[in-house]
Amino acid sequence: MKQAGVTIAIIAVLAVAVAVAGVSAKGAQKKFKGRVIYVTDTFVELKKSKNEVTLYFTDASKVVGIDGKPSDKKALEPCQTAEALYTTAGGKRTIDVITIVKESDCTR
Repeated sequence: MKQAGVTIAIIAVLAVAVAVAGVSAKGAQKKFKGRVIYVTDTFVELKKSKNEVTLYFTDASKVVGIDGKPSDKKALEPCQTAEALYTTAGGKRTIDVITIVKESDCTR
């Protein structure tokens, strides 16, 4: 009887572990707000103090302009402040939504 209880407990622990592993494989949505330091058609690099992240665009990525209206990747420029919501899947950070918060302050 004790052995059956232990077996059931082990199975329950394994089931929870497998469920948690499935959730963390896709990754939870995260937020990063920083200065645009480099942007291409495929990715954007944001930096805040010593932290720097490279975030990749997908077909589902959305860009929101400083006016709050939908925009496109071409609206992103170096020295802007942007806030990105992203998920990590397969070791790659992909943009869900990136919003321009402040216009560029670089001198031209």
